[in-house]
Amino acid sequence: MVPPLWNNDIGMLLPAGADISIQMHYAPSPIDQFDQSSVNLFFKDEPVLREVEVVTIVDTQLLVPANEVYEHYVSFEIEEDISLISILPHMHLIGKSWLVYAENNGDTIPIISIPEWDFNWQNFYQPEYMLKLPQGYTLHAYATYDNTSSNPLNPNSPPQNIYWCDYTTCEMFFLPFSYVPYQEGDENIYLGNSEDLGCTDSNACNYSPEAIIEDGSCGVLDDCGECFVPCCFNTNTNNCDYSVSEQDCEYFWAGFDIVSDPEQNIFWNTSCSFGCTDPIACNYNINATDDDGSCIYIDGICDSCENGIIIDNDADNDGICDGDELEGCTDALACNYNELVTNDDGSCEYAEDYYDCDGICLNDSDNDGLCDEIDDCIGEIDECGECNGSGPEEFYDCAGNCLNDTDGDGICDEVECFTVLCEEWYECILGECICLNDIDFDEICDEYDNCIDVFNPDQIDTNNDGIGDECDYSSIDDYLINRKIIQITDLLGRSIKNSLPNQVLLYHYNDGTVIKSFQF
Repeated sequence: MVPPLWNNDIGMLLPAGADISIQMHYAPSPIDQFDQSSVNLFFKDEPVLREVEVVTIVDTQLLVPANEVYEHYVSFEIEEDISLISILPHMHLIGKSWLVYAENNGDTIPIISIPEWDFNWQNFYQPEYMLKLPQGYTLHAYATYDNTSSNPLNPNSPPQNIYWCDYTTCEMFFLPFSYVPYQEGDENIYLGNSEDLGCTDSNACNYSPEAIIEDGSCGVLDDCGECFVPCCFNTNTNNCDYSVSEQDCEYFWAGFDIVSDPEQNIFWNTSCSFGCTDPIACNYNINATDDDGSCIYIDGICDSCENGIIIDNDADNDGICDGDELEGCTDALACNYNELVTNDDGSCEYAEDYYDCDGICLNDSDNDGLCDEIDDCIGEIDECGECNGSGPEEFYDCAGNCLNDTDGDGICDEVECFTVLCEEWYECILGECICLNDIDFDEICDEYDNCIDVFNPDQIDTNNDGIGDECDYSSIDDYLINRKIIQITDLLGRSIKNSLPNQVLLYHYNDGTVIKSFQF
């Protein structure tokens, strides 16, 4: 939506510390989405002398019957002379048209007509000039709604009664308009872009091809080519004020008929000598009576003025005068760069690839003096000549030969049992004595193990009978004999004092075991 831009001295005041409330409407969406709306506020540079007031004509009791093309009417009495500056008719999907005008005793002032309402095309509407609505007039507003099935935008199928609400699928009769209290001459205040106003006469000396509205400012050239335009002429000071309109002129208004008449225009030139009339210009002409726009000026940096001609003393236009230029290398990447040099003479010198200006590698991870980019090995070479290698295998040389092999069998002394003596039932593997037979993997040879089938590296034999406790089943029988019954229950957990025939009993022992028994 394009906001209204208020020119001249009108505007709306925003008190310090005020809150701005904004209502946003969002359509349904099947996915989560984010919104980053923005609002532009345009502030005036000059004081607001005429504060804009806003009146909103609204009817929250609106009811649009189903299956009807319905016209809704609301009126508003104008209680004082006002100057209308904008209006914003608003309705929703089934809106069809708007008609707004003011009337008094048969005199009608058209305000706005929208014969084909489009919900997606809403805006502030401004009259071209301020529109005076006199006191005693009545503002009539007609809004038409199409709540039939022939309306493709009808949100309901079949049509239903539609009432007032904020939702798009409901409806509104909403008509805000902005105004200022009327002042004499408001009818001449243009509300559009000020650049639209100007002289539209192509024969005038101040013709503006961009202007689309004639503002009465067209002027005429005198005999010397000076352009005179209408102005507010102060007879006391003999000065023209071009910023004041004819309506606001407190002195004598010199219209086109005055400024174009050599007899009435006291500034009209009949004899001319054209040239530069500015004493500070290089080509100042003391004899010129009329400035022809030919003045030229030195730049205040390197230029000099000789006989009305500007001499350029900065041949390369770099802002440094030719006499102050310094030759040398201006490339900051070069080894012989000089920040004081102003002109590059092609003498720049650069480091070799991969090296700095001192011949030192830019990248040398292993500090071997060879730049990484040309280094065959970034790291250390082992004793076998391998880059980042781990050296020969233990007990071997780089060729894979044993360092020590007394018996010459190709197996290094350190990894064979050449010098290791093992007890009976053990064999030497990689220099260690390992059981030949160890079924339970407890590292006790079966020939010495007191419990061959059970892992028992501690070889505990409590009764010293030569059989380890892990395999001495007599001790288990003793254990079962010595455990005690702590409770007898039936299958429902009820304690049993006296058992009955044909009953299943549960015997609970002090070791946590439970045994089921059937009593006959």
